[in-house]
Formats: sequence, structure tokens, C-alpha cells
Amino acid sequence: MVLMLLPLVVLALSALLVVGIGARRYWALYLLDGLYLIGLLYAAYLTFLVWQDSGYGENWAMYGMLFFVWPYSALVSILGGIEIALLWRDPHPHARRCRRLTAVIVAVLVGLSVSPVVLG
Repeated sequence: MVLMLLPLVVLALSALLVVGIGARRYWALYLLDGLYLIGLLYAAYLTFLVWQDSGYGENWAMYGMLFFVWPYSALVSILGGIEIALLWRDPHPHARRCRRLTAVIVAVLVGLSVSPVVLG
């Protein structure tokens, strides 16, 4: 069931990106960043569970990292990179704000994704 929803989620996020950048509808970029932020909060929770269970031999919480945090981080990094690249020269204040917010979200997600591997 979840695998059937994955293409719809990717399509919806891509549509918001196209509407936000192509039509200069900044509300779509803010909505996209809000969706990224919800996923970031869930990824932070799963990363917390991995750190909490890191003392055990079988770390079942790592499945959350494998099946949600890492793919989600890759998806947001790709879409966020496209958004940042396409908004790079846009002088509009909303474009600048969306670009910075996306860069922060991508940086935090990458940090969360790498932290159990590097520090654990």
C-alpha cells in the first residue's frame, strides 16, 4: 500500500515545485517547505529512536532510518537542490526566503541521515 502511494507523493511534491518555480506562485514553495518540515520532524524522531536504542545488539529502530529517513533525505535533497538551483538568481524576497529555508531543511536532513553512521 505504501509503495503505491510513493509515486503519488513524488508527483505531488514535483507538481508543487513546478507550480512554485514555473508560475512564480510562492505559496506552493511555502507549502512544499511545510511538507518538508513535517517529514523532517518525523525523521528527527526516528533518528532519536536509533540513538536511544544504539546500546542494544539488535537495533530495530534502524529500520526507520533505512526505510524512511535515508530515502526521504535523498528525495528532499534532490528536489531541494533543484529548487535552490532554479531560484538562485531570483531577487524576489519570497524566493530568497524559500531558498534559505529549503537549504536549512536539506542540511538538517543530511545531518540526521549521517549522524548514526558517523557517530554510532
